Amino acid sequence: MDFANFFLFIIGFVVGLAFLAYLQLRRLRSMEEELLDSIQEDLERRFREMMIPVVLEQHDNKLFMYHKDTWQYLTSGETVTELVESFEERFPDRRASVEDGDDELVERFERDLENYYGGTHG
Repeated sequence: MDFANFFLFIIGFVVGLAFLAYLQLRRLRSMEEELLDSIQEDLERRFREMMIPVVLEQHDNKLFMYHKDTWQYLTSGETVTELVESFEERFPDRRASVEDGDDELVERFERDLENYYGGTHG
């Protein structure tokens, strides 16, 4: 084998290795995207399972919480603290996502909830 053939062989070998490395990199990126998509889907599913969509209502001086989709009674209390503690006692591994209710009531609930979790219960 003369020098020119050997040089062409080396160039072909290096180009081939570079092409294989490129293909591996594309495969790894594809696998990474699939893994990230799978993790994202799992996180979204777990979040949906953890959250309970709720509606807040107030009758006289009592707050009521219902499931948004089924209108099933979930809990009640005279204060936001009572409502939250009752909800957490009944659904220890779940969280309420307030999705409907009187605007002023929802705003007051969210403000009081911030105070609740910002205090000793956070």
